[in-house]
Amino acid sequence: MANVSTRVRPLALLPAVLSLAAGCAGGGSAPTAPSAANPTYQLAGTVRDASALIPLAGVTVSAADGVNAGKSTVSGADGRYALSGLLTDSFTLRTQSTGYEDHLQDVRVTQHTNVDIRLIPKRSVNSGWTHGQLYFTAGGSRAGNRLSNPVVTQNGSSVSGQANTAEGGSVTFTGRLEGARFIGSIRAEVAFGSPLKRCRGYAPIVEGRMTGDAIQLAADTMGLENCAGVLAATAVELSIQP
Repeated sequence: MANVSTRVRPLALLPAVLSLAAGCAGGGSAPTAPSAANPTYQLAGTVRDASALIPLAGVTVSAADGVNAGKSTVSGADGRYALSGLLTDSFTLRTQSTGYEDHLQDVRVTQHTNVDIRLIPKRSVNSGWTHGQLYFTAGGSRAGNRLSNPVVTQNGSSVSGQANTAEGGSVTFTGRLEGARFIGSIRAEVAFGSPLKRCRGYAPIVEGRMTGDAIQLAADTMGLENCAGVLAATAVELSIQP
């Protein structure tokens, strides 16, 4: 039988050797796996009235800043809300609803998180006032009359109020509201000076600010009647507090 010999050509092994050498060389880098997508989480909870503790529907809950800024949701009939698709971050959670104070709360989301929220009802200008002051300059001196039990009534954009003073007089005002801005007039029975003068006053041009937290009204001049020769008061300031 004839002898058969097989010769392996060195060049046939060269690509494989070069490939292996490249993989083992210190200057090479191993292939990296594709990076995983950033995980997202849900922030959920219940929104309630802080006083009555009833669930509130239709409340807007949103991320006010950070990488999640702009994400928002609305609470359901049971007061439940859920902000989904949130990236890990710290941000300000803003909760808003008509008739309630805006609620801001710092939160950090690193996993699915529950945050219950209590909203404080906004004060109405129609109730809750307990005292106030009427200051003015007359007869060369600064004077003040203390107000007790103020009553304020708002009907649409129209608003009026009245209060008695500790000095035995009274104060009334009427006008309109443009947002929180008041434009109107003041009538007052004031007392000041020594000997004590009791006078009727009218300020036809009054402006100021009126919210459920405070009333601040001012007039440059208030005309006075039956005031022993004092014709006007200036720098008139009326303030009412809860």
